[in-house]
Amino acid sequence: MKDSSMKMAKAFLVLGASNANRYSLTEFANIPGIKLIIADHNPQSIGGKIAHAFETVDITNGGDVLHIAERYSISGIYAMNDHSLRAAAFVASRMGLKGQSMATAHCALDKGAMREVWKSYGIPQPEFKVVIHEREVFEFAKKVGFPLVIKPVDCGGGGRGVFVIENELEISQGFQFASGFLHRNNRMIVEEFIEGIETSVEVIVFKKKTYLVAFSDKFKPPFKSRVATKINYIGNFPQHVVEEIKEISKSALAAIGMEEGLGHIEYIVQPDHTIKILEMGARVGGGHTFHPIASHVSGMNYPVWIAQYYLNEMEPPILTSYKGACYYFFYSPKAGTLKSVTGVEEAKMIPDVFSIEIWKNIGDKINPLSNSMERTGCIITLSDNRENAIMAAEKAASLIKFEIE
Repeated sequence: MKDSSMKMAKAFLVLGASNANRYSLTEFANIPGIKLIIADHNPQSIGGKIAHAFETVDITNGGDVLHIAERYSISGIYAMNDHSLRAAAFVASRMGLKGQSMATAHCALDKGAMREVWKSYGIPQPEFKVVIHEREVFEFAKKVGFPLVIKPVDCGGGGRGVFVIENELEISQGFQFASGFLHRNNRMIVEEFIEGIETSVEVIVFKKKTYLVAFSDKFKPPFKSRVATKINYIGNFPQHVVEEIKEISKSALAAIGMEEGLGHIEYIVQPDHTIKILEMGARVGGGHTFHPIASHVSGMNYPVWIAQYYLNEMEPPILTSYKGACYYFFYSPKAGTLKSVTGVEEAKMIPDVFSIEIWKNIGDKINPLSNSMERTGCIITLSDNRENAIMAAEKAASLIKFEIE
């Protein structure tokens, strides 16, 4: 990849390179005419094996990232995760590149600011309050009742610090739990718990038109953390619900300053099909959601389109009829030590299984599902339709056994 043709290529800087991003990063690297520069804080990152050039840097530090961006004379920059979003916005503004403003990046990362802006625009969402003191949670509970959800306004992603409060006795517990994941400030959100089906949406607004690249429905065990253990594509919703989600998505992005761009947005669809928005990221979904899942579901190569978008070479997205996928996660209901994992190779032989990953090593400490980082692995299935993708994932999961002591 490091031949003379790279001298004429446009430099594209990507911030963040976890192992789960390797499929997306490989797609970036294989785009003709692009020199892929990857920056990550971890010198052993998978990005070093994929990029045309790799830099070890604190990707939350806008000044340090700007230094790299100027050295490579980049033509575009993209943040793979929430941690690097502010730095990407800073570099884009300083170098005149396509990207979010710093104000938009702040709203996309601070759930309190985000929700307050949406409230001022009348965008439908659960009733909420930004709090810093435990007594404020009691006051809110008297107003809206139980259950409630409490979470930091900025936790760095991954569902960290989310806790469902069922009654008054659990307020202190929930407050302390969420406080343990405060990131940049001491503010938290407490909101009414909405019964329904959660969907995560990959959305593009381009030249005033809204495109749903992919949308899901989620299964969440009744744990306090409410972490999803199965995400099914495409979401099983009536067409009028899908169209309303498109319209709300466009308004939600515009409200925080994105008349054009892309987002990963979470909604609750209630039994009567009332839709409430929960939160959004000004980026694609994490892990394998970006690629291969969103690409397979939509029929478009999502990383290629995004690279071209940030390099100002894009055409409108072309979405074919939606296909099916399942993102199935392993987890342990109890703490312990991982002793063995069996059945993986047999499960990989099942048709429509794209990938099976075990994220913990033998001897590792396993914790209950307090946030998405505590998942122990995943299965990704890609199929022609939703039903076949789910069946393949569940069949593969039935063959894999974890021994935890």
